[in-house]
Amino acid sequence: MKALPILVNDVRMPHIAGHQMIENIRDQERIADLPVVILTSGVLINDAARIQNLKVISDLMKPCKQQDLLSAVLNAHGTQMLIKQSSR
Repeated sequence: MKALPILVNDVRMPHIAGHQMIENIRDQERIADLPVVILTSGVLINDAARIQNLKVISDLMKPCKQQDLLSAVLNAHGTQMLIKQSSR
């Protein structure tokens, strides 16, 4: 089985906000296009706009069903493949 280059990230983490972590990733050229799926227990209105600007592929409310998470990851992988093909 091949690893998929996708970040599954929680918006609310103890030491760094999830959106801050994604912003840090977007600032690093080598991994700036990494597809991101976020998990959240609830998004504040300010967070929603910020997350949308971070090019998040999918967002899921916790707790989420395993099938929903798998679908989001596969969707993120498929989106990444389409982007790579269109940039050739």
